[in-house]
Amino acid sequence: MDLTYLAHEIINPLNIIVGCAELSKLEDLDTPIKNHLNEIIKQSMWCCQILENKMKDSVNTSAFNIISKLETIISDLRNHPVVERNKINIIFNKKNIKKTKTISSNLVITCDPLYFKIIINNLILNAIKHGDKENNKNISITLSLKDDNYIIEINNHVISDKKGVKENLYHELRTCQNSYGKGLHLVDKLISKLSGKWFLHQEDDFIKSNIILPVK
Repeated sequence: MDLTYLAHEIINPLNIIVGCAELSKLEDLDTPIKNHLNEIIKQSMWCCQILENKMKDSVNTSAFNIISKLETIISDLRNHPVVERNKINIIFNKKNIKKTKTISSNLVITCDPLYFKIIINNLILNAIKHGDKENNKNISITLSLKDDNYIIEINNHVISDKKGVKENLYHELRTCQNSYGKGLHLVDKLISKLSGKWFLHQEDDFIKSNIILPVK
């Protein structure tokens, strides 16, 4: 198995462990138990740092069709247990921002295809995790072309039954301070390695992740 992929598969569970341990510390626990939790957090984050450094050392650039790659990633995700369990419908849209026409099927991007897959997987699964799965089963992914950049937008409806929930969730996702930002710090690093940018913004009841990658 590719070392980069293996590192990614280990980092995600470690992030979950850290998030759960941090939440457990909020309970009324004895000091020895809190000390154990602190050690779990410390060692887990240390392992994440080692694995992330390994990933930085490995970049395999190649040219591939961005539409075909996204279609393959989305097709694979439709069989993911989280998607199946929550009966999520992943919708893929292709358009040109300037001319509002369907993007040509021969558009190619040059980057590490594994990094690209990890980025899309993380953002879609985070969108599902934090979306309003009871009232809105749709996650939309829109690919567009503007100037010399591909723009990938992942759009999910957030739970808004309490005042301030959307604002707090947006802040937590954006700043990656706890388990709400699971995997997003890794996404940020990988997109930077691909000479791209990404940002989150809130629009009504939706949180939108925008990835901007250069056409090379």
